[in-house]
Amino acid sequence: MYPRGCYKQAFKEGLINDIEIWNDILLSRNSTSHIYDEQDYEKIKNKIINHYTGAIEELLSNLSKVVM
Repeated sequence: MYPRGCYKQAFKEGLINDIEIWNDILLSRNSTSHIYDEQDYEKIKNKIINHYTGAIEELLSNLSKVVM
């Protein structure tokens, strides 16, 4: 299964609440191989720090509730 299909399934199962941030995470991941500019790097770095880590922590927390 591809990443988009995985997080869509996680959304359906209630493991993630904000599918838009996961779309953004995937777009950022895909664009990192084409970053040649310090400003672009900083934008993605700040998104990871300010937005993505919270979404990932939420997913991990929800997964741990299901597994445990």
